[in-house]
This record gives sequence, structure tokens and C-alpha cells, in this order.
Amino acid sequence: MFARASERQHEDALAIWTILQKRGMTIAQYANEVSESPRRIGAMLRGETVMRQDDLERADITLGHVHMLIRAQRQRRIHANLVAELSEYKNEDVW
Repeated sequence: MFARASERQHEDALAIWTILQKRGMTIAQYANEVSESPRRIGAMLRGETVMRQDDLERADITLGHVHMLIRAQRQRRIHANLVAELSEYKNEDVW
């Protein structure tokens, strides 16, 4: 259970970080936008502190539709895993 929560937080942080980079925003600028300390935001994005639900909600409001990017990233990961599994079966002459 904890491994999945950790994985999910990593995915969420990666999505937020990706959007910040695409917009050319610094952690300090984003922290100011969400009324949080830059130190906490940096720690959250590095996985050093827990990301709370309100962090995700503020990211969604401030950055716009973060949840959609997160969902797309998860779908790509699931697809890649399925392709890898199918490749293993193909190599075993199951087809």
C-alpha cells in the first residue's frame, strides 16, 4: 500500500514539475502562487515531504488540469508495461 502511495506521489510531483518547466516557472514563483513556502514545495517535488490532497487541488487550480497530465502519464506507463509483457510472451513462442 505504501509503495503505491509513494509511486503515485512521484507521478504527481513529476506532472507538476513538468508543467512548471514548460511554463518557465521557478519553484519560488509557483510557491508564491499557491501561498506555500518554496522550501516545502521543493521538498514535496523531491519526495522529501508528503504531498497532501490540497496540494494537488491547488496545483490543479493554479496550473490548470494537472490531473489530466497525471492520468495521461499513468496511461502511457500502463501501456508500456503491457507492451513489455506481451514482448516477453512473444519471445517465448506462445503466439
